[in-house]
Amino acid sequence: SPRGALRRFVEGTQTWEQGGREMALETLDLSFMPRNLRVFEGQLLADYLKRILDRTHYVLWQEIPNDPDLPNPYVHYRHAHGEVVIERVPGDSDNDSRDRWLFSAATMQAAPSLYSHIEALPRADGLAPNPPLTSYFWIRETIREHAPGLLQRWLTLEAWQWLSLALWIAGAALASWIVYWVTLGLVGLFTPVGGGSTVQARAKALARPLSLCVLALLMMTGISLLGAVTRGLDVLWQGMAVAGIVFGAWFAWRFVDELGGYFVRRAARTPGYADEIVASLTTAVIKLGIVLCAVMATADRCRARLRSAGDRVEHAGRGFAHDGPAIQARSPSGNP
Repeated sequence: SPRGALRRFVEGTQTWEQGGREMALETLDLSFMPRNLRVFEGQLLADYLKRILDRTHYVLWQEIPNDPDLPNPYVHYRHAHGEVVIERVPGDSDNDSRDRWLFSAATMQAAPSLYSHIEALPRADGLAPNPPLTSYFWIRETIREHAPGLLQRWLTLEAWQWLSLALWIAGAALASWIVYWVTLGLVGLFTPVGGGSTVQARAKALARPLSLCVLALLMMTGISLLGAVTRGLDVLWQGMAVAGIVFGAWFAWRFVDELGGYFVRRAARTPGYADEIVASLTTAVIKLGIVLCAVMATADRCRARLRSAGDRVEHAGRGFAHDGPAIQARSPSGNP
């Protein structure tokens, strides 16, 4: 029921580090988001939702519908820039066929924008201050305390996010450069003396994709940590994920190629051709497996992106499929 969903979310946020995290996240409809983003970004959206609820009104459980067969969604809070809606969502036939009452996908998508318009409101009477659920809001509250001017919005992100992202990119580039040169040094250390330019070229062939893979992974981490995925940089995050897959597969291909070449050269010094054939075939099979894994992983990322876009369209039209008007709670002023 709507009351059950709201109660589980509130109790989950109150016991976040004692197992409540999973309970709270289970009340959110994150179907619009690719699965690989739901764990981290779901926690951030839960923090947004918690802060919105804290600024609306003190929850009186008796006012929240407790009927699991309620025909229409329950609107807990309505604002010009978004709503907090709890709706019945059909169960997943693969895991659980039962319908569930969840905070709607539209609510979760609009949560960052809605919060930015009501965050200046005080907490509802009777609610004690509590710590942020995520590192993003811990950083943001620290900035609010010491440099509030950095909370000013520049395009899709706030000023501190742009500045932090620029610093993160510089740090990621430096880390990638270090990985590149360390890889060159390690390859040279384990390569017999006298290889000359050939050895250097082979070392660069390993170092280049590895350093680019590290750069892509660090960029993904930075975009997530700075809360930029929910602010319109999800496409960039997905692009970095695909780049990480491609560069990782490139490095794995080159590494297997070098390793296979080493065993083929050793097999060539043995009598007969059996060892050489086995080494060559094994290398070819592993390289084929790398290509197939990279293609499937890239296709999965693209499919997740298309699925999330389709879910957005589905959820946008779901509101027109109800038989009657939604049930609405009182507003913070006490009026419906």
